[in-house]
Amino acid sequence: MVVNMFSSKSYRAPKIVSTHLAIYFRWIGKSLSQLLKDNIGLCFVLLMASLHIVFVILAETTKLISTLPDDAFYYFQVAKNIGLGNGSTFDGIHATNGYHPLWQILLIPIFSLDLQPIDAVRFALTLQLAIATTTSILFAQMLRRFFKPPITLFALLLWYPLLFVRTLNGMETSLAIFFLVIACSMILNSGYATDARRSLSLGFILSLVMLSRLDMCFFVLPVLFSYGYSYKRKPIQDVLRSAALLCLGFSFLFLPYLAVNYFLFHELLPISGVIKSSFPSLAGNTVRTITQTSEFPLVNALIIFGAYIYLLWLHALRWSLPFRVSAFYQKVLTVLAVMVVTHSAYTFCFVRWGIYSWYFVPYSIFAVLLAVPAFEWLLDNVIRFKALFTFGACMILVVVALWRMQWTMRMDSRYNFASYNLSAVQWAKIHTLPTELFAYSDCGIF
Repeated sequence: MVVNMFSSKSYRAPKIVSTHLAIYFRWIGKSLSQLLKDNIGLCFVLLMASLHIVFVILAETTKLISTLPDDAFYYFQVAKNIGLGNGSTFDGIHATNGYHPLWQILLIPIFSLDLQPIDAVRFALTLQLAIATTTSILFAQMLRRFFKPPITLFALLLWYPLLFVRTLNGMETSLAIFFLVIACSMILNSGYATDARRSLSLGFILSLVMLSRLDMCFFVLPVLFSYGYSYKRKPIQDVLRSAALLCLGFSFLFLPYLAVNYFLFHELLPISGVIKSSFPSLAGNTVRTITQTSEFPLVNALIIFGAYIYLLWLHALRWSLPFRVSAFYQKVLTVLAVMVVTHSAYTFCFVRWGIYSWYFVPYSIFAVLLAVPAFEWLLDNVIRFKALFTFGACMILVVVALWRMQWTMRMDSRYNFASYNLSAVQWAKIHTLPTELFAYSDCGIF
């Protein structure tokens, strides 16, 4: 019996189980390693988003508002007045439509809650972080159809300092980038499909692009033009049917918006855009506008220059690109390049004043989409030590991303316009009576 108890079968059983467990855990480890390898770019974005969330929640009031432009507080104040039942007003008296509608609509429920003003701002910035993170995920998924994980990682590391962090401004920027990425993804996935559902869907998304930021007409119009151009060899009835469905999807939301503006404010566009535009006359301050464009004038200038070179290379000289991309990818690049060229030309020539950095953030989508296949071409045709070069390029971008995040979070609140305004209105609340009226020029903070 003792011999039977320790027979070979019974004695090997624990060893067999441990071997199977080792194989299982090794498989789990390999799977997690592969998952991390394939999604390391998204892990980086999620990590940076988590750090931003911590900053938004824990930062003191002065430090937090120092990271926001004063225009963000106009959005917040209008949303607060709508929630209080005062209508679409900034001062509670005069009606206004001087904002981009979609972001304003999203803010209304937040500022209708019984929250302290700074807590509502934290809530709004958390929503913006969620939108920016979702956009990054959608962008990564879009690129995975064309590029390997290391190239997608490079794209996301480039995306963070050029787009992600620059959209966290309390403004409509993150929402505009979100819908731009969806529109680009739809074109990349199916091109300009002729079936009714896709034509309607693309038109609807283009209307959301416009309503998120109205100067995105410089994106929508090239899309509509290239949509018709792509059907030049198809029967005219198919072209007309698809164009009609696209316009129907686009007008479903956009035409009511224009109608409301016209009947309530006697202008099709927001009053802020109307008074800032000198079109068709030149504004006459182009040089000053260009030199005072934004916090990153060199980056914007390089992207604009790149868009001109791209259009000249591909469409004027009709040279082929040195790297291979699909026809739809090239079409998206062309549409974005036209957007960059026309939008920058209009801004520099016809906008009288008030040109800020967030106006130019969408340009960076073109920059990233152009840089990614160029980087892949370098790896395949020029660079000998691919892994080392990729690692070095990614490390440089990580350092840039960390510097950009640190720069955003450590803006000196002592010399910030927003903190000056906050100090002034807090003094006024303490040292003046509630019945007293006074004016403070260009202040939207609480």
